[in-house]
Amino acid sequence: MVYGVPEERQTDIREAGLKSRTAMAWLRDHHLPAEPICYTVAYEYLFTENSELKQNVDSLDLSSEDYKHSLEKIYKENILNRRYSNLSMSGENVHEYVSEILALLVDSQEELGDMSKVVDKVKSHFSNESNSHTETETEKNGSEKIETKSKVKSAIAKEVASRDELTQALDKKGLIVAIKEAFTESKNFPMSILRIDIDHFKLFNNTNGKMMGDAVLKNLFKSLSSHLKEADIISRFEEDEFIVVLLQTTINDGVSLADELRKKISGLSLKKKGSLSPVHFTISVGVAEFSGKGSFDLSMDKAKKALFRSKDLGRNCVNLEK
Repeated sequence: MVYGVPEERQTDIREAGLKSRTAMAWLRDHHLPAEPICYTVAYEYLFTENSELKQNVDSLDLSSEDYKHSLEKIYKENILNRRYSNLSMSGENVHEYVSEILALLVDSQEELGDMSKVVDKVKSHFSNESNSHTETETEKNGSEKIETKSKVKSAIAKEVASRDELTQALDKKGLIVAIKEAFTESKNFPMSILRIDIDHFKLFNNTNGKMMGDAVLKNLFKSLSSHLKEADIISRFEEDEFIVVLLQTTINDGVSLADELRKKISGLSLKKKGSLSPVHFTISVGVAEFSGKGSFDLSMDKAKKALFRSKDLGRNCVNLEK
């Protein structure tokens, strides 16, 4: 629990995060890009009573080359032109929400400095707007609705921006946000941290080309996603390093799951254009546990130390650091 923030509001924020991840997963499963318009359509399709939009999406052939134009048309006709009559969050409430979200996400100014600046700008913007309003009460309410819709679009853009463009895994900023959200639930502990490195990735790229290297990265994320729980966190942390945070998982269970993943990955076969021979790759994994007490960064360092040990021992293996 985060002190100073009502439990009901914390629940609202957690549910919003879950819905957001579900919408992103829907895009991934349908091989759609994580762009704002596609994301908005996915969210409306999954979580609103917009029956006309749902019918239009269900009738689409998402595998066709023209899917993007069709989704844009649905977005304009069923979302932009639809009246948000119940959307009436005032500027004061926006201040409140911003403060609470910041309280949930920020305990390290160094890690989340950029987010703090964004929040400060949002607060300043709404303060300026409230001081400069001279419209009638009706006009003011209308302006606030437009302002709120802009805020929602901004939040969507941030969600999209926090993901790696190639794989759709969380990037570093997205990882931080997801971890902070997971910290709000005591039931998520202990957590197992997996640091996963693709073996000899630079050599693989030089030998097989960047296109095959990209295929390896995407297939690794796809394999991780299909093997883990929906609540687990997957991030492309560096060029060829992924970080996985397994919620409600002890280090022993984390090691077992990591080895299952390692075996699964080593059995994958990728087709290379112009070659009859399939391409394979392997991973090295380091595992550590975070109990919820002490420093999460220290647990990250332990997982990194375990990863280096896996590399020193010949790669394609799993090691732990307690």
